[in-house]
Amino acid sequence: MGHRFELVERFGGVSSFRHRDNGLELLVCPTPVAPVVSFGVVYRVGSRHETGGHTGATHLLEHLMFKGTDRYNADAGTEVARVLQRVGASFNATTWLDRTSYFETLVLEHLDLAIDIEADRMRGALVRDADLESERTVVLNELDGGENEPFDLLMKGSFAHAFVEHPYHHPTIGWRSDVESMRGDTLRRFYDTYYHPDNATAVIAGDVTEEVALEAVERGFGAIPPAVHPIPSRPVREPEQRGERRFRIHRAGEVGALALTWKVPEGLHPDTAPLQVVTQVVADGVTSRLHQRLVETNRC
Repeated sequence: MGHRFELVERFGGVSSFRHRDNGLELLVCPTPVAPVVSFGVVYRVGSRHETGGHTGATHLLEHLMFKGTDRYNADAGTEVARVLQRVGASFNATTWLDRTSYFETLVLEHLDLAIDIEADRMRGALVRDADLESERTVVLNELDGGENEPFDLLMKGSFAHAFVEHPYHHPTIGWRSDVESMRGDTLRRFYDTYYHPDNATAVIAGDVTEEVALEAVERGFGAIPPAVHPIPSRPVREPEQRGERRFRIHRAGEVGALALTWKVPEGLHPDTAPLQVVTQVVADGVTSRLHQRLVETNRC
């Protein structure tokens, strides 16, 4: 069986491909250092794509994606978590501002299973109202937990004050009132809008050859059609900030916390790499300047 991926580029041991028919991007990184392989799908949708009143939709949908499809579901004893646990896989999903990702790490002989699960729920997730109610409770508990963490509160406040117009203003988990009122049809529209191969990047890394990876992803995703309508980009221009912004949160506690936040360029900007180096020098680990000047001197 052949595949319909065309090579885009090779860089740093990673090969980038694009599917000729449905637009799925694929990154392959053969790394034979351990007898395992990791497979993931990253959708180019995050909390920045949400609208007012529907914040938290991306994260809630991530939860519902584990509730299954017609082939992988609890009623049949084949829910995603149970099937993956049977083969000893490590798996999870994460939601952030610009993307949602799902991944599995398992032995190579079960790679097809991971790909089949991700391909099946790309367009076949059930997204049922009953599952929404159970996961809503889980997410509200997460929200409550975050309210008890000073650092989480500071980060939520930092984004809310740093961005006025841009959707980065909203926390990824959503505002509580929106999570409480989220409807199933809203999540289904969100799913049908963004969960398509031409809005996703599949990633394979580990003890696998490039050809095996291409053939396996073709079997799983090759027949899935691209989105019927263009994927909305929702570009928003944040107004220029003309001065320092400060906020204070008063909570009972034994120690205080301080956060200073600066806006930086987008991820592909040439200044991003130097800024990451500066961040490590200043604040990462016991050799960082902040640790040496504050912790080692017993100032905090």
